[in-house]
Amino acid sequence: MPNTLRKLADDEELYVVMLPLWCDDVSGNRSKQYNKHINMYMANSNLPGHLLQQEYFVHFVATSPHATSLEQFSAVMAEIK
Repeated sequence: MPNTLRKLADDEELYVVMLPLWCDDVSGNRSKQYNKHINMYMANSNLPGHLLQQEYFVHFVATSPHATSLEQFSAVMAEIK
């Protein structure tokens, strides 16, 4: 059974890149106010393990003080599609 993505690739090399996404809620408490923000990050999982341990390979994707993490996930997935 042939892979359906082979037609899309049109006889060129086909690569699969795994990009795990995760959210973290952070707050910038410089004043007495609570400023909650939800940040979204990603990393390329195809890199070797010793490189994935470095902070340099974590990429910032989005932030919002109002949108929940699920809303941000759906927006990023819509952008990827």
